[in-house]
Order: sequence, then structure tokens, then C-alpha cells
Amino acid sequence: HHNALIALRNDLHKLNIPLLVFPADNYFACNRSLQRIVIQMNIRTLSFNDEYEINEQQRDHEIVRWCRHQKIQVKRYHDQCIIPPGQLLNKQNQPYKVFTPFKEEWLQQYPAFARTPYPVPNIRAPHPEVEQLASLMADIPPLPESHDPLWTASEDAAHNALTTFCDDLIEHYHYQRDIPELYATSRLSPYLALGLIS
Repeated sequence: HHNALIALRNDLHKLNIPLLVFPADNYFACNRSLQRIVIQMNIRTLSFNDEYEINEQQRDHEIVRWCRHQKIQVKRYHDQCIIPPGQLLNKQNQPYKVFTPFKEEWLQQYPAFARTPYPVPNIRAPHPEVEQLASLMADIPPLPESHDPLWTASEDAAHNALTTFCDDLIEHYHYQRDIPELYATSRLSPYLALGLIS
């Protein structure tokens, strides 16, 4: 995952958009680092993507509560699922327990939630705050980069893998997918897990 962050940082750097990566040992430390940046940079709006696991929800609840106390606007987004968890309920107003009715309801509700992906941002003009951001990173060790011959951790590599699967492999997927010696599956799992393609 460090390689994916390095690739993202390099892509953003070309657009004059800095990416700060602060290591944290736990969720409490994560919020403390974020609070320090918000105060030092006088940030008035905090935007983030929701995570659904319990520890992540508790972390986000705490930072939202702190932001409200500091009069900082919070904007939350869903990026892991097209339809956020808990939105689809059966006639008893309960989560679905059977897949087929859930799928049918999902397909019916999908048009209301579908979004067009945002384009790549335009190149930004250099900004003096970038130097201030760089000073925040001065004491943070650089991300360790590793070489993995099985997959390249970048958005471009993810799109290449998807294109290869759609152009060359998908036609035979239904009967070759269970034969381990064949290159028959999409191999998109690591890209999906790290949010490099969606």
C-alpha cells in the first residue's frame, strides 16, 4: 500500500497538489495528528470518505464532534459502495437476509445513487501554503517503497489490468476461472482493496 500512496503522491505533485501522509499507531493518534494539521493550517472544512468498520466509525465520530466544537464544517462522502450500507431495507424495514431480493432492490435503486466519476483536477497554481505543508512533513519519515513483481501498485496499472480482463479474458472467465494454472481471472482484488479502481 505504500507504493500506491507514493504513486498517488507523484501524480498529485504534477498537479501542484500536495499529499501528506502521517503515520499513526492507533485511531486516537490519527485524530490527534489530524487536529494538529487543522489548527496549524487554519482549516475551516474537513472532507473525508466514510469507513464502515466499528473502530473507524468511532474515530470519525470523535473527529466530527471535535470539528463541531471548533466550528469546522464537515463533509462526509461514500466511496466504497455505490449504495451506502443500511440504505436498502425490506418491507419490514429490516436489512435483507436473502441475496436475490436484495439484488433486485439494489438494481431498482441504483439509478438514484449512480454518479459520474470526477475528472482529473486541473494543474493548480503554486500556493504559499504548500511550503507550510512541507514543513509539517519535515519530521515524518518517508514512505518505504518496495518492489513486488506480481503487481504494480498504481491507478494506471489497475486500469491496465481491467482493460486486459475485459478485452482478453472475460469471454472465457465462466469456465476458466477455477483452473489455477491459467491467467483467467481479473486480478483486480488488490486494486479494489486499496481503492485504486472502483
